Amino acid sequence: MREKEYPSARADKGACKFDKVKIVASVSNFSVVSLNEYQIVAILVKNDLCSCYKCFRFPSPFHRWLLPATSSVVPVPPSAALCLEMVRLTADLIWKSPHFFNTIKERELDLRGNKISVIENLGATEDQFDTVDLSDNEIVKLENVPFLNRLGTLLINNNRITRINPNIGEFLPNLHTLVLTNNRIVNLVEIDPLTSLPKLQFLSLLDNNITKKVNYRLYVIHKLKSLRVLDFKKVKNKERLEAKNLFESKEVIEEAQRTPAKPVSPVESSEVSEATEEQQIPKVTAPTPEQIIAIKAAIVNSQTLEEVARLEKALKSGQLPADLKSLTDNMMTDNVNEKHEDAVLAESTDTQEQTNTDSTQMEED
Repeated sequence: MREKEYPSARADKGACKFDKVKIVASVSNFSVVSLNEYQIVAILVKNDLCSCYKCFRFPSPFHRWLLPATSSVVPVPPSAALCLEMVRLTADLIWKSPHFFNTIKERELDLRGNKISVIENLGATEDQFDTVDLSDNEIVKLENVPFLNRLGTLLINNNRITRINPNIGEFLPNLHTLVLTNNRIVNLVEIDPLTSLPKLQFLSLLDNNITKKVNYRLYVIHKLKSLRVLDFKKVKNKERLEAKNLFESKEVIEEAQRTPAKPVSPVESSEVSEATEEQQIPKVTAPTPEQIIAIKAAIVNSQTLEEVARLEKALKSGQLPADLKSLTDNMMTDNVNEKHEDAVLAESTDTQEQTNTDSTQMEED
């Protein structure tokens, strides 16, 4: 059909002038696909129209595609699956990745979640970033880093790192923060290359097997003299002195490096968790009569709804607010004083009555 054969005119009052005789071409056997990139790639794979998937970014590798329109499962070819799992850190990927000013006003490059296996081509950043985020990738070795004088923070958690370049400090002279949480660092000797970082102050090795080593924390503090925070805990002077005294000789250091990780049994871990939970849960005790009277008096004298709600909650939970504790203490003190005064008064009354009785008896005699 040709558009010029169906001119639009207001005099037609919107009447349709479609004529089957004038059809030039028709399309049949088509499917409607949404704008979702996963469904688009699934159609391309199904019809053998796509051989490379590097142009697509996925949150995780998967081996099956689901088409909602047909409810059929389309398997991804092996070459496509391999391409999905192995993504190169190219200059093009660096240029297209998000970069922004983070919350502490530092220029950050976001390369997380790209399934990158090898660090390469970081020279394409032209040393324009204070922070580089390589989290949630498949990196095995922390190496092949170019000279980046500006880089101060490197986030590389949730990877597979087992080794670190011994000369990494030569390429990152101003690196002060390194996050290696949830990697595969096992032995103490594997963090020795970090001693080449002259300005390293913040380090996280949480969720690595190395943290289960005996004297792990003291070893790291001893090796990294400039460290201020380890695993999000401040390094204290007491720990520095203890680490210095413990690792005075090379024999002790070598022994610590050879010592296997300390095993943690499931029973011990459950006991620790239960003890922690018991410490965290406060014990609720029933309020005393004096506390109940004090809370009710405070409710009567309250001037705002918020204060009334707070006091009612305290009355139900039995936990007295701090501003009412002094009041109840004073009430309890007053009660004790009143009881003491009553006891003294009763004792004096009894004494007076006994004296009168004795005097009356003497007069009768």
